[in-house]
Amino acid sequence: MLSQWLGVISLCLGLVATVASGLSWLAGRTRKTYAAERDFGHLRSGQVAMAEALNQGLEDIEDIKADLNEIRRLLEIRALTKNS
Repeated sequence: MLSQWLGVISLCLGLVATVASGLSWLAGRTRKTYAAERDFGHLRSGQVAMAEALNQGLEDIEDIKADLNEIRRLLEIRALTKNS
């Protein structure tokens, strides 16, 4: 009789341990999925920030080009008026 109860108790403990390990695995998987999504979001926002910085840099270069062209034009005008 005692051996039957021990068998039932060990079976119940085995089932509880199996369910607990399954829940633990599921929680770990969910946590890893969340972490991967979070990391991907950080990468995406970093890429957007870099693209915006690059566009701003290109706009600054265009502004500098326009300023240099204006300076070059003014110097050419000054050189022409000096030679006349």
